[in-house]
Amino acid sequence: IHVQQLYKMDAKKQLRILVAGDVLGEVEKLYKRVANVQKKSGNFDCLICTGSFFKADGTADAMWMKFVKGTERACIPTYILGPCTESQVIHYVKIPHGGDLCENVTYLGPEGIQTTPGGLKLGFLSGTFDPSNEKHEDDNDNVVHHTFTKNEIQKLSSRADKPSFNGVDILVTSFAPSNIMQHAGTKPDTPLENFCLGAAAAATALKPRYFFTGGCNVFYERQPFSNNVSKMSPKPVTRYFSVARVGNAEKKKWLYAFNIIPTCYMDPVALCSAPATTTPNPFKSQEAPAQPDTFFFGQTATQDDRKRKRQDSMYGPAPGQQSYAKDSRTSSDCWFCLGSANVEKHLVTSVGKVVYLALAKGGLTKDHVLILPIECFPASVGINQEVKDEIEKYKSNLRKMYQSEGKSCVIWERNVRSKHLQIQVCPIPSEKAQTIREVFVNKARATGPNFVFEELPLGTNLDDVMEENRPYFLLELPDGARLLHRVSGRGFPLSFARGVLASPEVLNMPGREDWKACQTDKETETSFQKEFRAKFKPFS
Repeated sequence: IHVQQLYKMDAKKQLRILVAGDVLGEVEKLYKRVANVQKKSGNFDCLICTGSFFKADGTADAMWMKFVKGTERACIPTYILGPCTESQVIHYVKIPHGGDLCENVTYLGPEGIQTTPGGLKLGFLSGTFDPSNEKHEDDNDNVVHHTFTKNEIQKLSSRADKPSFNGVDILVTSFAPSNIMQHAGTKPDTPLENFCLGAAAAATALKPRYFFTGGCNVFYERQPFSNNVSKMSPKPVTRYFSVARVGNAEKKKWLYAFNIIPTCYMDPVALCSAPATTTPNPFKSQEAPAQPDTFFFGQTATQDDRKRKRQDSMYGPAPGQQSYAKDSRTSSDCWFCLGSANVEKHLVTSVGKVVYLALAKGGLTKDHVLILPIECFPASVGINQEVKDEIEKYKSNLRKMYQSEGKSCVIWERNVRSKHLQIQVCPIPSEKAQTIREVFVNKARATGPNFVFEELPLGTNLDDVMEENRPYFLLELPDGARLLHRVSGRGFPLSFARGVLASPEVLNMPGREDWKACQTDKETETSFQKEFRAKFKPFS
């Protein structure tokens, strides 16, 4: 195992990563080796698997079945890619968008960018490329495919067009990118094979610091290559690795270890420093500099400009207008940006593509949770559609979980003196669902004559009725009704919702209005997190 330390900075922010090649169902071999490595070298933060995790026919060894049944567990948090053959699809049908296959083994999804609890930005693209179709014929989000099309590449590229995007720390794809050997000074002992044009397009869009692929039984470390489009806007270089198959008979390296400090903690100058061995970008023609986003689709500049204008309308207004999306980057001093050192990561229970779920600090109940965007959006007003959709998905899944326990839930957002969007979800007994509206309205009336709720018509977009920068309190009731209070002046009671829920009319928990009075030790919080994670898993 080769351990490379890229930068000498704060050790607390440095992550230790393991990367494996195609597992091909050799689960026991993989984790036996990982366990030995951790025994000798200490624990790593996560394991990332390239290529195919299961055999081509969809089978795996007995150890995998023990993982699925829960009689054994993976010894390290593991991220894997999706199917590369039709027979492998069966393992992913229950979680088409990504999620936990078993404890400590997470399917990343078809394509996207995920931020890990340690703040690492992980880009991914699963499967084999189908160049014959613009998109899948059964273009259904709930269908799992072992191939991807230009449509998936467009989705991935659109994430890179956001104003806040500054590359990913790691990109992992199932196969090696086309043209990767162009400008390469060193060659692998065995030629790479199974090249993928889509993987090259993903690398062009995401500009990863590290790029790992599987798909062939070769270990190869290429010299770093440049991602710079302009000297005025330097980008980090990319270090590319092909990793061999797990347990291969030729004893080629199939487990690679390295240290990395996530981009959000890096000094910009150090981040963009290029070694003397850096080569030109292998995916771009050197005769005529390519436009940043035209690789793969061959768009003209005019088409690209139109595309950017459409995306500006989606992610933010024209220059000169305020946009929350333009500020949607990690803040190092924020308590809720997932990449911030201040986040209490032992409270995190689920991490999606752009949104995550965490237990509330000093929660009213053990299963009082927060839905939070991974990046720093101050409120629901102004967020982009991707964040909205994933927030709604989490709400729906939480409602199903609480319902399975005979409970309903109350959801609220307080956009008052709040730097980072927090959507709080707290369960209540189902028998309280019929009276909860009346309790909230009465408590609001008792607070003062200016505390008035208006009910939003079904399907109303909050952006259409609230201005940006205007404080508000939004309440969602068990019956789906949404009550909005437009806050004016000072004096809004920050613990209003907690006070109502803690009252005798609802949970009857006197003294729990203030979260600070409800804090417990880290060990207890960790046990609550594990308990919640286990019961939420079937609904995520």
